[in-house]
Amino acid sequence: MKCYRRITQRKVLYFSCYEQIEDSLNHSIQLGFLPSDLHLRRAAVTLRAYFSGILENWLFLPESFDIHQEAPTLVDSFIDMLRFSPALRLPLATPVQENAD
Repeated sequence: MKCYRRITQRKVLYFSCYEQIEDSLNHSIQLGFLPSDLHLRRAAVTLRAYFSGILENWLFLPESFDIHQEAPTLVDSFIDMLRFSPALRLPLATPVQENAD
């Protein structure tokens, strides 16, 4: 039962983390730094995965890259992904087609 409670607590923490990231991304949209059609949940999941992966790689193989030197470029790369990736956009509304009858 204790393990289940810890898993549930971790899920709550992860979901609240996504909500906090989404709030920050939405604030950046309001300031005009990010596109207004950014898919917030997809971008939040991508952000978390991207930076978790970078940190995991560095923690397990710190000699593989200089995190202090690469961090600015890695952050800039992610911001570019948020700004320009079509995969991180909300789907376009499909116009309703009228019958030709």
